[in-house]
Amino acid sequence: MKATALAACAGLVVALLVATEATAGSPTRASWAAAANRYCTVGNAQIRALPKVTTGARLIGDIRATLVIAKRETRQLARILRPPRERSLIGKLIANSRKQNTIFQEQLLPALISGDSSRVQYLLSELKPLGIRYNQIARRLGARICAQNPSPSG
Repeated sequence: MKATALAACAGLVVALLVATEATAGSPTRASWAAAANRYCTVGNAQIRALPKVTTGARLIGDIRATLVIAKRETRQLARILRPPRERSLIGKLIANSRKQNTIFQEQLLPALISGDSSRVQYLLSELKPLGIRYNQIARRLGARICAQNPSPSG
């Protein structure tokens, strides 16, 4: 009798935990998007506050600063709890962002610094579809602020 009561109690506890997790504690697309938009609002404002590009040196400085902001934003987005149905799509968004950051840091910035304009043009053509795809995924997830493309204008 005690074993049956104990098993029933354990079953009830498990059911309550599952129900609680499935309702109040589970992230939703809307909650993920709201958190993502908060992070992106801050990052976008920081990018807009950077000095307007007027020289090659300023361009390199702004790209370095933007890269710091973008990498931080990517880490923040990756830490937001993901709704189960959106995990794959959010994973694609994060992977895309990391790939863009890597290209900027490891290829585009060195090409700009060395004055290799043909390499810069090639890399920009490689980055364009990644940016378009990132924005499409962000909008699909409701992270419309993350789909904006701010420019330094301070």
